[in-house]
Order: sequence, then structure tokens, then C-alpha cells
Amino acid sequence: DRVHAYQSSPVPLIRVDATKPHPKSGLVQLEWNLDGTLLMARFEQAPTAIHIYSFPKPDDEPFAPRLSTVLLHNKPVVQARWNPTQTGYLAACCGTGAVFTWDVGNVAECVGVPAKEFDVRDVRWAPDGRGMALLDKEAFCCAFMVVEDDDEYADQVY
Repeated sequence: DRVHAYQSSPVPLIRVDATKPHPKSGLVQLEWNLDGTLLMARFEQAPTAIHIYSFPKPDDEPFAPRLSTVLLHNKPVVQARWNPTQTGYLAACCGTGAVFTWDVGNVAECVGVPAKEFDVRDVRWAPDGRGMALLDKEAFCCAFMVVEDDDEYADQVY
């Protein structure tokens, strides 16, 4: 079933130790979605969070980008990638046995990988956006979108 997450929670932050050389602070990952209306950002100080900013289309007035969504995970996010064909569909992994998805309708899902000792460390979308390769340290598996007859963009992954 789908999870609608509207609860407000503080984002856990890691304090930067300025006394150490080369303290970890700043941006880890920054990616636009397909049509440039959403920007996904991950920061070193907030390793369990994915920040999603919404940007108006070029013709929209006034131009007022805003923080749209913050996705909080129990473990640090290892990688997150936008679907290459669906405008607002994101997949992320945290080095666990699951892949996490989110869509622009604020529907978040956690889908377990049915394999023993498989920790998803990277997600690579197929060019058509209907499947993805899930990578572990030593293996990979494939996951595909379940598309219903009447729903071109069904968002369940198996």
C-alpha cells in the first residue's frame, strides 16, 4: 500500500567539527528531474535526508523556487536517481535490502528486494524508465514497474 507522509519532523543534522582538516560539509548530490521543475539535493550534514525543491516552469510568473519535500530515511542515503522518462518519479537506496520510491504526488514506498544478503548501493534506471538495475557490492538484480492496463505510470516495483 501507499504511504502518504505529511508529518513534520526535524531533519537530523551532523555537526561539522571545524577543528579537523577537511570537515565534511556541503553538497553530495544534485540532480534535476526530466523537465527541470524539480531539483533533488543531498547534503553531507543531513545524510538521511533527500531535499526536493520545486521550480516553476519558465513561462510561470512569478519565478519562486521553494523547498517542496524532504524525504527522511532511517539510514544514510547512498544514492538517488530520477526516472529518465517520468517527470516526478525518484528512486533511492540506503545500503539496505530495499529500494525507496517517491513521486510528485507525495507518495513514498519502500519495496524490499526478494534476495538474501542483498544491500542496494546504487540504482540505475533503464532508458525507457520502466525498469532499474539495483546494485549490491558483488551482485545486481533487476526491478520493473508494474504497469496496470489503465495506468501508464503505475508506481509499484517488483
